[in-house]
Amino acid sequence: MMMLRKNNLLVIVATAALCCATAWLYAGLTYQKPDPSATGGITGVIAQPAVLQDVIAVDPLDTKIYQAEIDPATGRFTFRGLPPAEYDLLIKVVGEVHEGLTLLPEGVSEPTPQQRKKICDEIAKDFRDTEPFFNIKKIVRLDGAGDKARMFVMQTRTRHTVTPGAEAIHAHIRRFDYVDIVRGPKLWQVLESRHLLRQEVPLDSPDLKMTKFMHHPSLGRLLVVSSVKDLGTLNLDKLPASRPGLYPGAEWTIKK
Repeated sequence: MMMLRKNNLLVIVATAALCCATAWLYAGLTYQKPDPSATGGITGVIAQPAVLQDVIAVDPLDTKIYQAEIDPATGRFTFRGLPPAEYDLLIKVVGEVHEGLTLLPEGVSEPTPQQRKKICDEIAKDFRDTEPFFNIKKIVRLDGAGDKARMFVMQTRTRHTVTPGAEAIHAHIRRFDYVDIVRGPKLWQVLESRHLLRQEVPLDSPDLKMTKFMHHPSLGRLLVVSSVKDLGTLNLDKLPASRPGLYPGAEWTIKK
């Protein structure tokens, strides 16, 4: 058995049930609906609107995930009806991810780079065997210490996939997750996985190859109270980024 999250709700799935139809467990991620009584929000403009695909807001202390309204002509994204909280943003553009996700678990002191690398290496051995539907897995960033860690991961299926109606999907299926993981008696186990974004990327798309993952502190812990926070125009290539090597990652392809 293994734990998954369907539509942002934790469920348990028998591994034997992971077949072609598994793709449709994630075909329509359900994002939190705006709260009509909340007047807070976030807005901003991406300097290169043609490459903008999605903007996601995450409350790292809760299980709530929001999807922005996007104006493709101007690159403006807007979240409305956000309850008071701090939010982290994930911005997906063609071939790139820019994010400010908070990964350090509550109550855990910040580890040294050496501790991060050690935990990442340990977790990679166990995480690679979860959700065999995806044959390429990447731990983009990881933070934690002791028996707790959080990860931002990308999982991709490049194998031939068909719908339940036997229609072939000529695309890679890609999913970005926000994962809480704990050390068990014998191995690291996924406690909770929040699905942030799912994409079916056509084989001829320039988005097929991910060329950049960047963590920007300015995209994290955005305090929203009762008004709409305007981030102005964001040139993603010029946003300050975390120093290289701070968050070691791991990537592998499952050949079976």
